[in-house]
Amino acid sequence: MLSLRNENTSFAKYTGFDPSSIHNWENEKHRPLKKSIQKLSKICGFEISYKKKEVHFSECNWKRKI
Repeated sequence: MLSLRNENTSFAKYTGFDPSSIHNWENEKHRPLKKSIQKLSKICGFEISYKKKEVHFSECNWKRKI
């Protein structure tokens, strides 16, 4: 599993989603982030899990062009 925090540039480039907003978990503003990620998983077709306030995704084919 990769962390979105480690892939900010590439992930944002391919999906348009900026994972730097993950800090919103700490400010209890997780609803917009969670909603965006759920929508993104439907578009890109990868599985997402929430653990310890960090977002992780499985390494299937997230780098494919949309």
